Amino acid sequence: MISIVNVTEGIAKKAFPVPSREVNKGTFGRAAIFAGSNTYGGAAMLSLGGAAATLGAGYVQLYSVERVANACFCAFPELLISSLSQREGALFPTEEELSCALQNKTAVAVGMGMTAGKETYATVCRILRTFAKTVVLDADALNALSCYGKEVLSEAKGKVILTPHPVEFSRLTGVSTAQILADPLPILHEFCRKYGVTVLLKGATTLVTDGKETYRSSSGAPGMAKAGSGDVLAGVLAGLFAREGALPAPLSSPLMAAIGAYVAGKAGEIAQSSSNPYSALPSDTVRAIASAVTQIYNAPADDH
Repeated sequence: MISIVNVTEGIAKKAFPVPSREVNKGTFGRAAIFAGSNTYGGAAMLSLGGAAATLGAGYVQLYSVERVANACFCAFPELLISSLSQREGALFPTEEELSCALQNKTAVAVGMGMTAGKETYATVCRILRTFAKTVVLDADALNALSCYGKEVLSEAKGKVILTPHPVEFSRLTGVSTAQILADPLPILHEFCRKYGVTVLLKGATTLVTDGKETYRSSSGAPGMAKAGSGDVLAGVLAGLFAREGALPAPLSSPLMAAIGAYVAGKAGEIAQSSSNPYSALPSDTVRAIASAVTQIYNAPADDH
């Protein structure tokens, strides 16, 4: 029987310890967000907002096409924004650009709004094969893997977190969405063990596993059922994993990812409570992340 741990505020608190007064921005790592295209600019903004919204990464840097980068300059004065080479409106950095972008980074999120073409697949493959820290793959990174080959996951140099919804996971596995929804855990465990990855399967209840540890996050609200909510979550995960080296005790990748899902879901609940299930937007979730983290930070610890 598979053991599942339900994430609570007290468990999530493990990712938000009381910081020392002696910390500096270098203490909390550097997150890189590869996102956006000439077609999809909002995904970059939402994921960038998720990473930056009080999750504690010392540096957050967006790498995108020029059009999106220019738009983000005004929206995020606290963050680092860079434009890289593109081809046919899609982000397509040169090897030198990508090497410089990955230098000194402690976590990377890639795929949000990038389009699922060969350019994105090539970028994903190069990141997986060269980056030794944590890589979060979302949206078009997942779609590109489904189209052009997921075997590259086995070549990853660092830790890999995949964040599919059931339809995306169906494309990755070849298993029907109906089968995944009916009994997801055996399919998740088999996939994770085969490729050596952690999968965060998004839904009203989110499941996170690496084939050994399994967590469930039930935070969230109907108002989050909109395009863009996954982009926010990808940014949240990048922000969390970027500073995992600053934690007093290491947390496993599945637990960190599950805490990220819990934070994003809690922020979505707060956003909806200030609005309604129909009008709450992913950008409202970004603005509510600070309140969600405050609630978690002040919660009593759960010794599970």
